[in-house]
Amino acid sequence: VWGLVATLWLLAPAIAWLSARGTARRARTSLADVLSLRAPRVAHVVGAVCLAPALGWLMRQWVPFQQRVLPMPSTHLAADSPFAALLEQPGWVLFALLALSPAIGEELLFRGALQGGLRRDLAARRTAAWQALLFGLAHASLWRFVPTAVLAPGLAQLLALR
Repeated sequence: VWGLVATLWLLAPAIAWLSARGTARRARTSLADVLSLRAPRVAHVVGAVCLAPALGWLMRQWVPFQQRVLPMPSTHLAADSPFAALLEQPGWVLFALLALSPAIGEELLFRGALQGGLRRDLAARRTAAWQALLFGLAHASLWRFVPTAVLAPGLAQLLALR
């Protein structure tokens, strides 16, 4: 749990800041522009809130399919695994660790600094493809690669609409 907190609240924002600072300096623009730091439109917030249940349902469908095609090792599913211990946390802790923290740390790094740097030199589709690949790989899990790599271009497109 503390490793996850340190990664999402310290490491990811630090890397994002360092990367975006260099990009902003080279592009002669502000750090906020590179990181795309703007208040979201109300329609985007409403859309995200409405989309969340559908994504939850989709993941409940995906996991059994994935278990048939590429089963997770039993050590990942054991009662004494770190994942099982994480799921025993109270709901507010799970929300903070699995929803709020990635929404801040990962978004700053991937949709902020990385996408901000890539879009300077690449077309929008290539930027989204590279960013999706790197987002999937960064999760360092064969079992999470497909869901995260598929989710990344959608998030990239939402950012492009702002």
